Amino acid sequence: MRMARETFTSRLGFIATMIGVAVGLGNVWRFPYMVGRFGGAAFVLVYLLLALVIGVPALMAEWSLGRHTRRGSVGAFEAAGFPGGRKLGWLFFLAVTAATGYYSTAIGWVVYHALAQSAALLGSGFDPSAILPPEEGFSSSALALQLTFTSLVILGCLVVLLRGLRSGIERVSTVITPLLFLILVVLVVRGLTLPGGAEGVSWFLLKFEPGDLNAAVVMAALGQVVFSLALGGTFMVVYGSYLEDGESLRA
Repeated sequence: MRMARETFTSRLGFIATMIGVAVGLGNVWRFPYMVGRFGGAAFVLVYLLLALVIGVPALMAEWSLGRHTRRGSVGAFEAAGFPGGRKLGWLFFLAVTAATGYYSTAIGWVVYHALAQSAALLGSGFDPSAILPPEEGFSSSALALQLTFTSLVILGCLVVLLRGLRSGIERVSTVITPLLFLILVVLVVRGLTLPGGAEGVSWFLLKFEPGDLNAAVVMAALGQVVFSLALGGTFMVVYGSYLEDGESLRA
């Protein structure tokens, strides 16, 4: 028997929420590093191919699983008849919970530096690096500050979650996601104006040598696809469970 479930109010809300889930540390933070480590354009090419051939079908499968069962990862695999489905769901859940620990901490750093840098730009005379120096981010002197901002991030997420899907997650996503997009556009423009910016883009998109294509690049690109689309039987299964039955899964 399928469970009753709240659903998204609009297609726009669903898309904004999915972008908010997927475009996180895996894309903004990890992707540039992986491109630099695994050959520039060669990595990007393999990544795009794998995203289309494997990532998108897997994403649609997770949405379908969630919508069909109307359950999260713990219950969805069991309800769908997967052998050991409940144990598998718990394994995915615990993995995501563990990852939330370092995600929340990193987001706390971003919040701190965003506020501190804004204060400095407004002429407050505040030095953002004076309290939390980048090279001393894990020192005991900065522990209280890190715990404070990590706690604020977790508290903020809790407040949104307690308001439910429509009044909480969907409403916040429709505001925050476009705002983050604008911030990324500003950062990209700023990056292109820095010394070596054009050369970096050229290397990023045009540097390609046949020797760069190897098994290590393929596996790294596949791992990046998983990060980029938030695959793994958790987030997308959960959000799929809030989709209307007649909602198209194609973007």
